[in-house]
Amino acid sequence: MKTPTKGMLQFDFIVQSLVYLPTVLLYLIAIASETFPFIGSSNEAFIYALLMQVPLGGTQLLSGLVRSIRHGSAMRKKYLMACGVYFAALFAIANAAYGDFIIIGTIIVPPMIIASIYYVLTYLQLTGRFEDSGSSSFFPEKTSLVLDELDEDERSLLEIQERQRARRANS
Repeated sequence: MKTPTKGMLQFDFIVQSLVYLPTVLLYLIAIASETFPFIGSSNEAFIYALLMQVPLGGTQLLSGLVRSIRHGSAMRKKYLMACGVYFAALFAIANAAYGDFIIIGTIIVPPMIIASIYYVLTYLQLTGRFEDSGSSSFFPEKTSLVLDELDEDERSLLEIQERQRARRANS
């Protein structure tokens, strides 16, 4: 497993920041304009925030793919699985629901929660507060779990059997 360098994490964080922070700011402006009428209507901020979610999701999905495949990041694999579940749920709900629920309940809130978690995860990994240990394959093998569940007698029996196989192979 290759560990990501600090430079790669910095680049990833900067690219995400260039898209994530304006998206959040635009949503805050849109919420403020709806909450406080003296600010005025800002429908443009809401539309721009929706549009900014496309490159935000694209950059984070690309980052998640690279980090999970190249570096074996276990957290990024979970992120990709969460994205898959979200897209499956989105298509199922989009066929059944309509109106404001589609916009707020499926297109805005869940993706922004997922994006926020991924952004914070990248920040924590960059600052060294989170170390992601993963495996080099996308689906790790379960052999280590089997060995962990064996008691001492079973482990020694397994070691004896392995030594006998090695002797037979050498003779």
